[in-house]
Amino acid sequence: MIKFLSIFVLIIFSLGQSGIAQEIKKNSDMQLTLNPSANITIIKPNGGENWQAGTSHDITWSDDISEKVKIELYKGGSFHSVIKDSTFSDGQYPWDIPLSIGPGSDYKVKISSVTDNTIFDFSDADFTIFEKQITVTKPNGSESWQTGTTHDILWTDNISEKVKIELYKGGTLYSTIKDSTFSDGQY
Repeated sequence: MIKFLSIFVLIIFSLGQSGIAQEIKKNSDMQLTLNPSANITIIKPNGGENWQAGTSHDITWSDDISEKVKIELYKGGSFHSVIKDSTFSDGQYPWDIPLSIGPGSDYKVKISSVTDNTIFDFSDADFTIFEKQITVTKPNGSESWQTGTTHDILWTDNISEKVKIELYKGGTLYSTIKDSTFSDGQY
């Protein structure tokens, strides 16, 4: 953000009976200084991040204001939702990204002063929010397995936590194969 420093000199004029302005006092020792240095600068997410819905990430920024800030989410250049309507301007907010936020690669964050809406910043570039995803690759519906035989169950995912494997018959839970196993793509 660019900061401007302006110096003004006060000149007082008198309009005489002729209507012509006559300088009465010019005081170059008396200067009025305006320093609109209040600013907010987003550090993270500032573009290029890949954040998963359902996880927590810190939104970080720097500023030189003392009032609270508002944090908003934008998608595709349009307002999406309020992340936090008012929080201390301490440079960090832990954001638990809701699972309900749809995936997209065109998100930005806006942080603004709650008392002066002319003080704000947007992420410089888009960041991505993606969903948790598990795709079963084997069995995928074309197999015919005999009772009592052993087969690998394979999947791909983008998660780091453990998974639970269940068997369904006709859309109804038939049994739990494994309550908890590492998400390494094979059981």
